[in-house]
Amino acid sequence: MVMFAFNILTSKILTLHVTEKSCLSFRYELLSMVKKHSNLIGKTIVDEQDDASDVEMDQKFWHDVLDLYFIGGRESKEQQDDDLLFFVKKMSLNRQGYNDNLEGNDPYFVRRWAVKVNKATILLDDLVGESSMIVDWRRSLYLNLIAQTSYSVTVAICSMCFLSVNNLFRIIRVANKHHYLLYTRNGVILSSDQEVETKPAYPEICFAVDDFDSTFDAVVLTETDHCYCVLLNAVGGAAFPSEKPQEDNSSSENSGPNHNVDTGKTNKTKLTLFSGFVSYQMVREAYDAGKSGFESLLPFGHSSGKTDRIYMKGPGGRGEVEVAVSGVVDRSLDESGPQSSHHTSQGGNKLGALVRKAASVAHVAAKNAYAAASNRNSDGEMVPLKCCLMSISLPWEHIAYDLLFKVRLQSFYIFELLLDRTMASHIVGYPRMGPKRELKFALESFWDGKTSADDLLKVASDVRSNIWKQMADAGIKYIPSNTFSYYDQVLDTTAMLGAVPPRYNWKGGEIGFDTYFSMARGNASVPAMEMTKWFDTNYHYIVPELGPDVAFSYASHKAVSEFKEAKALGVDTVPVMVGPVSYLLLSKPAKGVEKTFNLLSLLDKILPVYKQVITELKEAGASWIQFDEATLVKDLESHQLEAFTKAYSELNSACSGLNILVATYFADITSDAFKTLTSLPAVTGYTFDLVRGKKTLDLIKSSFPSGKYLFAGVVDGRNIWANDLAESLGILESLQGVVGKDKLVVSTSCSLLHTAVDLVNETKLDNEIKSWLAFAAQKIVEVNALAKALAGKKDEAYFSANAAAHASKKSSPRVTNEAVQKAADGLKDSAHRRATNVSARLDAQQKKLNLPLLPTTTIGSFPQTIDIRRVRREYKAKKITEEDYIKAMKEEISKVVKLQEELDIDVLVHGEPERNDMVEYFGEQLSGFAFTANGWVQSYGSRCVKPPIIYGDVSRPKAMTVFWSSMAQEMTKRPMKGMLTGPVTILNWSFVRNDQPRFKTCYQIALAIKNEVEDLEKAGIKVIQIDEAALREGLPLRKAEHAFYLDWAVRSFRITNVGVQDSTQIHTHMCYSNFNDIIHSIIDMDADVITIENSRSDEKLLSVFREGIKYGAGIGPGVYDIHSPRIPSMEEIAERINKTLAVLNRNILWVNPDCGLKTRKYDEVNPALSNMVTAAKKIRTELK
Repeated sequence: MVMFAFNILTSKILTLHVTEKSCLSFRYELLSMVKKHSNLIGKTIVDEQDDASDVEMDQKFWHDVLDLYFIGGRESKEQQDDDLLFFVKKMSLNRQGYNDNLEGNDPYFVRRWAVKVNKATILLDDLVGESSMIVDWRRSLYLNLIAQTSYSVTVAICSMCFLSVNNLFRIIRVANKHHYLLYTRNGVILSSDQEVETKPAYPEICFAVDDFDSTFDAVVLTETDHCYCVLLNAVGGAAFPSEKPQEDNSSSENSGPNHNVDTGKTNKTKLTLFSGFVSYQMVREAYDAGKSGFESLLPFGHSSGKTDRIYMKGPGGRGEVEVAVSGVVDRSLDESGPQSSHHTSQGGNKLGALVRKAASVAHVAAKNAYAAASNRNSDGEMVPLKCCLMSISLPWEHIAYDLLFKVRLQSFYIFELLLDRTMASHIVGYPRMGPKRELKFALESFWDGKTSADDLLKVASDVRSNIWKQMADAGIKYIPSNTFSYYDQVLDTTAMLGAVPPRYNWKGGEIGFDTYFSMARGNASVPAMEMTKWFDTNYHYIVPELGPDVAFSYASHKAVSEFKEAKALGVDTVPVMVGPVSYLLLSKPAKGVEKTFNLLSLLDKILPVYKQVITELKEAGASWIQFDEATLVKDLESHQLEAFTKAYSELNSACSGLNILVATYFADITSDAFKTLTSLPAVTGYTFDLVRGKKTLDLIKSSFPSGKYLFAGVVDGRNIWANDLAESLGILESLQGVVGKDKLVVSTSCSLLHTAVDLVNETKLDNEIKSWLAFAAQKIVEVNALAKALAGKKDEAYFSANAAAHASKKSSPRVTNEAVQKAADGLKDSAHRRATNVSARLDAQQKKLNLPLLPTTTIGSFPQTIDIRRVRREYKAKKITEEDYIKAMKEEISKVVKLQEELDIDVLVHGEPERNDMVEYFGEQLSGFAFTANGWVQSYGSRCVKPPIIYGDVSRPKAMTVFWSSMAQEMTKRPMKGMLTGPVTILNWSFVRNDQPRFKTCYQIALAIKNEVEDLEKAGIKVIQIDEAALREGLPLRKAEHAFYLDWAVRSFRITNVGVQDSTQIHTHMCYSNFNDIIHSIIDMDADVITIENSRSDEKLLSVFREGIKYGAGIGPGVYDIHSPRIPSMEEIAERINKTLAVLNRNILWVNPDCGLKTRKYDEVNPALSNMVTAAKKIRTELK
């Protein structure tokens, strides 16, 4: 058997280069001659009998060509091809003519430089010349052509359901391991003093795998719609002469490789020799056939588990692939712990081109196979199955024919979409938690003292390396580094600058985990630094505390070390830092510093540190550095804009020899800011958000500076919808004429930190909806696809599939509900305000509730234990009955109610044990929502949220919370709050449909919540809380757009409770935002009581009331920070209450924590709440 044996690394996509040999300059002419004389290659044996004399006469030609092509000049080893040459015996004549038993004509294996040591040794000279009559020179030439060609074997998991919808395959699992090895020939004796003992299975050519263990875990089919795809490509070598002289292009048969007119570069040809697939059902049947004829693979070294083989045929029955099949260990998803992760990079559906172009399978057959897989299941349970490629076999004549007649006709750029690093593509930033929240679990384990710092560092290193590898494999040219963070990138900058507040007792030197995490989370003795929203996102950053006495110093070398780390992995990156001016504008004056202190006055003090970092990065080999100056999209005053000019003028000398990229995102940039930015010294390129910044496009077209790079952010970094590639390409093409082809780079609109990580992990998401989506990993693919298209290498099939997905979304009946649309449209002309003013309502509520002065309450959620999470998980997986689930939830609610009564809290909550998330819980019960299994997005630190997807019109099919709230109310005589999430928060904490204005979607949600409020009131719930934690978050960054947003956001809240009785008390809650500039809108919400974050922001909220704002409704500024494990003392809480009483009327003041208690532990919650109630009682007594 002719063995081309490979060492294959574990991965989902494997690209294996077997040989890489140079070609002589005259080979192109020789191949042209061979093609003209290869008219017999397709003839049958009978045909050759009739043309026997012609065959004999032609042997000299084939002898001479083989001698010239493979043997000539063999005195110089350095100029030769592979050492091993193959010779095929002539077929012998018998009475019936030629012997057609090719299997009896085993090739000779001859070493080019073998020395004859005995009579049995066959030398090259024995076959060439006088002995040539025993050799079939034509077939020998073909066989050597096959043997000395380079091959690429590709394995992929594809989604057949995508095929059933779009008539196209979609690659759903992608990884690349580049490993270049010299091939080995197991079973072939190469020693010059021995005969060749192993015989080839000629005329079949077998591409076999010789490292079974390393490949067995390569591919796992995890869903019934998966199929296992295999391709064999010829990619170089003897059939691909490296030097092609000028030729006559009139002959398509002799046409050369594709030539790019723009670049002048010759494109490398890839020829597909075999393509095929098997469905999951076929693999499952092989696995289930334990007593079938499939042969056990234990002799190959797999020592345990049931293993069988399955075979696939190529198109037209051509060729055969042998695949080993085995079961895998438990792959269950556990929401309470980390997930196992393959340490291979994952790309995206760009490799759809691979199968769409090369896998010539019948669409009808594939659809039938998918239908069979969907309707048949042997035991009703999905079994993940490992598939391992063992071998590919093809008839020699088919390979030879393809190599001779198709190499110059086919140019499949199968891997160029992912592996070509010449395309101008860029990613602003990437999610840092890992595809299965690996960093989250590592952080929390470290904080709990269960693992060491080294353990945390190892997980972090793996996360970073996988991200860099993924981008490199995906073909991204400008890959970011230093976007990873253990908590927050602004806190990282604070550490870099050594701007540690004195209370953390930092003694200088490199900032370690203790100081770093104390600033982020606080510790037993000091509180954390303030945390607030990052622009208008749901991400939170740690606000720097600065003053004139801060001694800045270079205290964290993270940016440089991560650049070096990536470089050591072979990945050239663009280090990213928060820009110096934005850092100062995002800061606040430290405690004790005048509020009017000019933070920009510190610019001269921080620039020397930035210079040090830049110098070290330059010395480490960086060629680009990215500074994020996102504050440029805000409304800035002239002196603030001047600070940018001053900063980059000062940095100019340090940046000499570097390319400096300044990134802006999240909104349009003003014309003044655009002029300032594009005039900055030292800056080479600019990144603009062209998704949310539509007006910026006009500025670029009218006044973009000549010679500068434009990084065009056309792929949305804040949502999960697939890019409209045709629309984006149109924008990019319009910009080419403005900035020039060589200066235009395709980019994301902002960091992908704000979207989910990888769609490939969503195995249970509805397939139609899934085809409309793109997570971070898929957005990388979109960026590079656009860059390829811009460079003239557009993947038509990929673009067509994208267009089909958009058409599907637009026409899908599940998206539109006419009744809902009509109801929402009818809301425009009404103010939707309760008829009675808040003062009168509070009197009516007090008569009914009879609450004490300074009533105490909590915000809603209580700690979610491991047991509670387990019960929810088991119920969702249908492992326990509904009765068992309700029993477990009732027991937990009873425990929470009893605890609050023991603590003597006045208005109770049921603790929300049935809820996984305050938004997802409601979305699961509303129409128009879809949910992911692993669509996690970082909110702050280790805290991740899993935003639901609003894909269609929203309505409420049935009551969502009445059952649980009524159950809890029956357990106590005290008021029990009904807990709802408001429409604006549901909207802002979801991935929202992008085919209609956001306010329309918000009105639809408001109507659904209104129905729930009415049902709660009917059930006897006297206090109903409608959380609007994210109202401030959705405020546009530009002041000119504030009024419109606040109008429909506040109106949406009022819609939810417009019809309730005066005696029903409506609460709302807001957290972690700067509310001072929207206080009038908060008052206009007309809630009876508002609880609001206050403790961690140095009580900035109180300053509003000191300035004379009149507020008549109930208000509960948070008295302690629940996001820190620190337990506040009674005295500390009492002090906060007294500060609040200095500016607020005692009759409207409530006492409560900052936020819900879900993320805390009971040994933290119990003493903190006890201290809170004790403090309220103490002051209550003092006030009497």
